[in-house]
Amino acid sequence: PVRWRDAARKAPGWDFLPLISTPLHWHGDTFSLPPGAQWLAETDDCAHQAFAWGRLALGLQFHLEADAESIAALIKNCGNELAPGGPRVQTEGQLRNTLVRHQSENLALLWKLLDTWFH
Repeated sequence: PVRWRDAARKAPGWDFLPLISTPLHWHGDTFSLPPGAQWLAETDDCAHQAFAWGRLALGLQFHLEADAESIAALIKNCGNELAPGGPRVQTEGQLRNTLVRHQSENLALLWKLLDTWFH
């Protein structure tokens, strides 16, 4: 789960951010926050999950847009990365089940993020 930071959730116009969301993660890298960036979200394994840099950049380290087709493509093309033993690595079935459970809330959050960002 991604935890949206209190400071982000209390910022004017961002009060729609949930305490927690469950998007798709498929990464082994992370990043440092750019100077002056507002830290928006975190996880236990990857501190910097989302940031805003003024009104110029919105960075997300996860995928709210994931759907059955994109999950299938990831599994087909990168399924070798699902090798057991890695921290937080889910099986193909777990990825598909998580998507089904959280897809509608993730898409709603994505559209709200985009609507807020671009207005």
